[in-house]
Amino acid sequence: MRRPAQVLLLALVLPGVASASGGLDGAQRLTLLSKVLGEQRVMAVVTPASYGFGEQRYPVLYLTDAEDQLGHARATAEFLANNDLMPEVILVGIFNTERTRDLTPTAGTLGERVDFPTAGGAERFLDFVEHELVPAVEAHYRTVPLRLYAGHSFGGLCGIHALFTRPGLFQAVVAASPSVDWDAGLLVREARALQAKPPVPRGLFVTLGAREASPPVLLDFENFAKAMQRLPWPDFDWAWQLVPEEDHGSSVLLGYYAGLRHLFAGWELRAKPEEKNVPSLAALLAHYQGLSARWGYAIQPSESVVNLLAYVALQRRALGEALELFRYNVAAHPESAITHDSLGEALERAGQLEPARESYRQAVQLAEKRGGPALLGPLRAHLEALDARLQATPSAGR
Repeated sequence: MRRPAQVLLLALVLPGVASASGGLDGAQRLTLLSKVLGEQRVMAVVTPASYGFGEQRYPVLYLTDAEDQLGHARATAEFLANNDLMPEVILVGIFNTERTRDLTPTAGTLGERVDFPTAGGAERFLDFVEHELVPAVEAHYRTVPLRLYAGHSFGGLCGIHALFTRPGLFQAVVAASPSVDWDAGLLVREARALQAKPPVPRGLFVTLGAREASPPVLLDFENFAKAMQRLPWPDFDWAWQLVPEEDHGSSVLLGYYAGLRHLFAGWELRAKPEEKNVPSLAALLAHYQGLSARWGYAIQPSESVVNLLAYVALQRRALGEALELFRYNVAAHPESAITHDSLGEALERAGQLEPARESYRQAVQLAEKRGGPALLGPLRAHLEALDARLQATPSAGR
């Protein structure tokens, strides 16, 4: 059993964490007494809707400024995952105690402005994340070895610094309006010093609000971009963009959406309306093998994605392809009433009525054990309709 190093787990409370900013209902409250920081730290943990319905494991997205950013980041991640544009993730939002101290790597300044008296504690904060928070999360939740990070302003500065100096901690970072002018271009200096040695992160996406892009700020970002273009990291996905009509404070919502959307570009595999052929099971599995190689863990197509492709094949009267996909889904998700019911529909369309009846019967049995009335009613209706059909034509489908 893995044990969090130097961590005392104080509480893991279900469900309803709340803050002055609101928007955190339904999250779990994770409280750690940090020996690294010498204080108690509170996190909000949001698990995907599917977490309680199986043994699936998930990537983790770590988020700073939870009191301000968790609500919209959660909605963004859920929206993208529901549309098969990224994987479902466990979201861990970290609440602040001393924000400037924790998120700035050095005792520097912003441009020519005055010093921040408490700045320079990011190394201790990242020690807390790496050696206390991450082990605690991975000990108590079903995770895969893919850790993401999203941060705004100083949070973006901290995330990029972590990507450069601790490349095994996070595999990809989204930084909204990061403070690239901190300490006279600290991040530019760090980018220029990077070497081509493993582990190499997979991606970084940076945004800047168009309304904050004054000539000095834009120059800092352009210098940073030039340094990033010379990185000696093969296959590293780096991009940045201006967010129209947004300022420093408002850029974060669209920044997180654009960043996650970019990093997981190509995640989805869909049958496009203009394409005659539905992706075969072999093409589907090859696609997810490519994703597995890209992200470093075994990725399987979700039940809903396979079902969607199978129904597209069914609608296009490609019965062989549809049955192959439906049967794969039943084998991959044998405890799902939906997969059995869907296979039953395809078998019925193919004229295989007795096998279809058996699939419908299994779907009803599973729904009686695990589903509610809203699911059980339609599944029973499918079985009863087929029974009536078989009684009317006793020799059919046998």
